[in-house]
Amino acid sequence: MITHIQNLVLFTISLSSFIIYLYHNLFNSPINYNNIQKGICLYSLVDLFFTKSKVSKLHHLFTVGIVYYCFYYDVNFIDCNDLTCFYLKTESTSIFLVLKNYINKNSIAYKINILIFYLLFFKIRILDNYNAVVSSQSLLFPIIQKYSSNNIYNSSIIFVSCYGLYMINIYWFGLISHLMYKEITSHITKNKINN
Repeated sequence: MITHIQNLVLFTISLSSFIIYLYHNLFNSPINYNNIQKGICLYSLVDLFFTKSKVSKLHHLFTVGIVYYCFYYDVNFIDCNDLTCFYLKTESTSIFLVLKNYINKNSIAYKINILIFYLLFFKIRILDNYNAVVSSQSLLFPIIQKYSSNNIYNSSIIFVSCYGLYMINIYWFGLISHLMYKEITSHITKNKINN
C-alpha cells in the first residue's frame, strides 16, 4: 500500500515537473518554481521515513539541501531559474520508472518503457547533469558566488547536494546498466537455446 502511494505521488511530481519544464521551454519564460519546490521538498522529507533504500534517503536529503538553500537565501527565481528547471527536467525520468510498475512485464510496451527510461536517464541525469553542475559552464557557481560566497557552510550545502545528486545518478545508472545487460544477455541466451 505504501509503495503504491509513493509511486502515485512520485508520478504526480514527475508529471508536474515535466509539464512545467515543457512550459518553460516552449514559451522561453522564467517561471516561479516555489510551489513545485515546496512539493518536492515535502515529498522528500515525508518519504525519508518510508523509503528503505539508504541511497534514496541520501537523494532526498540532497534534494532538501538544494531547496533549503534557495529558500534560505531567497534566491531570485530568475537567478535560480535554469538550475531549478534543470532539476525539474531530471524528475521527468521518474515517469517511466513508475510506469514500469503498472505495465505487464512480458509486453512490448514494458520493453519500450524501460528503453525510454534508460536513454532519458543517461541523457538527462548523466550528460545534462554534467553540463549543468559539473562542467566549467556550471549553473551552480554563479549562484554560490552571488548569494553565499562569504558563507562556507551554506555554500557547502548546495555544492554537496548538487554533486551528491550527480554521484547518486551515476551509481543508479551503473545499476540500471547492469540490469539492462543481464536482461539483454538472458534474452540472447534464450534465443540461442530456442534455435
